[in-house]
Amino acid sequence: MAEKSKFNTKKLFENKKIVLLFSFIAAFVFWMFITITASTDSKNAISGVSISIPTENTVVSNLGLDVIGNLEDVKATVNVSGPAYVVSGLTVDDFLVTASLSNVTNAGTYDLKLNVTKRTTATSNEYEISSVSPSSISVTFDYIDTKLFTVIPKADGASAVEGLTAEDPVVANANHSVLSIKGPRSEIEKITSVTATAKVDAVLEKTQSFAAVINLLDKDGKTLSADNYTIMGSDGQPVGDMQLTVPIFKRKLVEVKAQFKNAPAKYVSSPIPHSLSEKTILISGPPETVNSISSVPLSEIDFDSISPENSAFDAALILPEGVKCADNISSVKVTINNITDYKTKSFTITIVSPNKTENLSDVSLSRSIRNVTVMGPTYVINKLSASDLYAEIDITGKQSGQHTVTARIRCRSSNEVWQVGSYTASVDIS
Repeated sequence: MAEKSKFNTKKLFENKKIVLLFSFIAAFVFWMFITITASTDSKNAISGVSISIPTENTVVSNLGLDVIGNLEDVKATVNVSGPAYVVSGLTVDDFLVTASLSNVTNAGTYDLKLNVTKRTTATSNEYEISSVSPSSISVTFDYIDTKLFTVIPKADGASAVEGLTAEDPVVANANHSVLSIKGPRSEIEKITSVTATAKVDAVLEKTQSFAAVINLLDKDGKTLSADNYTIMGSDGQPVGDMQLTVPIFKRKLVEVKAQFKNAPAKYVSSPIPHSLSEKTILISGPPETVNSISSVPLSEIDFDSISPENSAFDAALILPEGVKCADNISSVKVTINNITDYKTKSFTITIVSPNKTENLSDVSLSRSIRNVTVMGPTYVINKLSASDLYAEIDITGKQSGQHTVTARIRCRSSNEVWQVGSYTASVDIS
C-alpha cells in the first residue's frame, strides 16, 4: 500500500508565489498596526449630531419667548482629528452641540452660533474638535398665544329632495364648535376666521354627516398654513377629523297658542280673550317630529301679573328638541283684549282656609291680610265685598306654632276674579 504524502513546509516556502503572497499580507498587517497605533493626524466627520437650544435662565425665558418651528430635523456635523483608532470610533453620542443665545434680545429671527463640546469618555482627551458645520443656524423666537374661534361650517353642493330642505350645516362634535388655536403671536394675529368645509355635491333624502377640512383664513380670505399652529377642541384634545352634519328638515306652518297659569275657573276652560302678534309660525325640523306638531305653545303667563297697567306680555316659543322656528321668531307678544272692561279693587281679608283637609279650628290668622288687590270684569268687581274673598294657604308639613305662608286669594261669589300680585299670611297652628 502506498505511503500517504506528508506536508512539507520547506517546499512551501520554496514556492516564490507563496512567499510573495505571505510577504504582502505581513506588510499590510504591519502597516495597519502602525497606522492604528501610531498615526495622530487622522480626521473624521461625525454627522447627524442633535442641536440643543437651552433657554432656561436666559433672556428668552425671562421674556416668555419660545422657539418657533420644529428643529428636530436640523443636525450638525462635527469634524475631529486624532489617532485613527480613536476618531474612527466616535459617534453622535460623544458630542454636545448647543446654540448660543447671547444675541437674542426680543422676538424675531436670529442667526445663532453653534458651540460643540466633548462628552466625557475614556478617549475624550485623545482627539481634537476641528470645527462644526453649519457654524450657525437661523432660529425664530416669539410669544406663544392661544385664541378661541367659533367654527363657521360650510357644506358645498348640499341640497334636499323635493318637499324637504337642507338646513345650514352644523359641527357634528360639540367639542369642535369652538376651536382653541395656539401658535406664535405674529401668526395668531393673522387669523380672522376659521371655517370647516365639506364637499357634499349631492341631493340628500335624510340628515347625513361628512368629513370637513379646517381652514384658517386671514383678513383677505386667504387660507393660512396650519403647520404654524396647534388646533385643539374645547375639551383640550387635538382636533383630528372634523365632521359636519347637514340636517334635512321639513317645514310646516302651525298655530301659536298662549298658556296661562293661576287663572280663575272660568278662564281655565275658556281662555281670557287675547290677541297674538304672530298667530302662526313656520317651523323646521326632522320630518317625523314636524309631522306630529299641530300647534306651538308659549311660555305661561301668570294671571297674578295681569292688571290694567300690565296687559301685554312677551311669551317664549316652546319648541320640541331639534325643531326651530324658520321665521327666526323666539317670542310672541300676548295682549289681553279689552282691558278697560276689567277693574281692580283692594280689600282687607280676615278669613283663611287651608287648601288641604286640616281642621280649620286648628289654624287662625295672627293678623289680617291688608291691601289685597283683586281684578275681574267691572260688573263683578262693583258688587264684590270682603266677605266674598278668603285666603287659601298651604300648611302641609307645618308643625305647631306661628308661620308665614304663601296665601292665594279666592272668591266665593265669582269664578272670574283673580288676585293681582303675591301675598303671605301669618298663621298660628295649635
